[in-house]
Amino acid sequence: MKKIAVLCFLFVSSQIICAQNPEEVIEEVMIEEISEEQEVMDVPFAIIEEVPIFPGCSGTKQEKKNCLNRSIQKHVAENFNLKKMGTLELSPGKKKIYIQFLIDKNGETKKVLARGPHEEAEKEGIRVVKSLPKMIAGKHRGRTVGVRYMLPISFNIL
Repeated sequence: MKKIAVLCFLFVSSQIICAQNPEEVIEEVMIEEISEEQEVMDVPFAIIEEVPIFPGCSGTKQEKKNCLNRSIQKHVAENFNLKKMGTLELSPGKKKIYIQFLIDKNGETKKVLARGPHEEAEKEGIRVVKSLPKMIAGKHRGRTVGVRYMLPISFNIL
């Protein structure tokens, strides 16, 4: 039986290109390059050129980025219901809830997803993130874009 090697690439635009011949992939990549006229998709926070601006933040790009991170962390710390976590019968120790969300083109928090040690902990994380204030949207390549953000929420169960 003849084995055929399959070459696959995953592009940021979530398209998968598979080909038996590497030349086909190279040709496909050339066709798929982003033109300046195409709309930029949602961009991860780690590579965004201009981060969303949290209310009250200002300064250089790095100062705005630091302020956004601190402000989100402060909002979560002040609004996350730790007492509720104590009622969930979780085993003792450090627990984390991973929240993924989008700060959309309007500066609103959307597409909030959570993964955590308990369904109620996930719901609490989602509730807190959805209560974030409206921000000034991020920009990439000079265009307003949605920004994907990942937020871990850590707490201890005694």
